[in-house]
Amino acid sequence: MDEKHCKILALRDAIREELDATNTYDHLIDMMPEFRAVLTEIKQDEINHTGRLMNLLFTLAPDEVEKFNKGMEQKE
Repeated sequence: MDEKHCKILALRDAIREELDATNTYDHLIDMMPEFRAVLTEIKQDEINHTGRLMNLLFTLAPDEVEKFNKGMEQKE
C-alpha cells in the first residue's frame, strides 16, 4: 500500500469518526435536553470537522469528488 492510499484511508477513518461523534451528540441531546444548546453547538463543530476532512480528502484524491457526486445524483 502506497503512502497516498494510506493517507486516503486515514482521512476516511477520520470522517467516519466525526460522523460517529455527530450521532453520539444526537443521542446525548435526546437524553439530556437540558444541555441541548451546548451539545448542539458541539455537534455542529463535528459536522464542520467532517466537511473540512472531506475537503482534505478531495484535495488529496480528486477522483473521490466524482464518486461522491455520482452517489449524490442517485435517487435510489
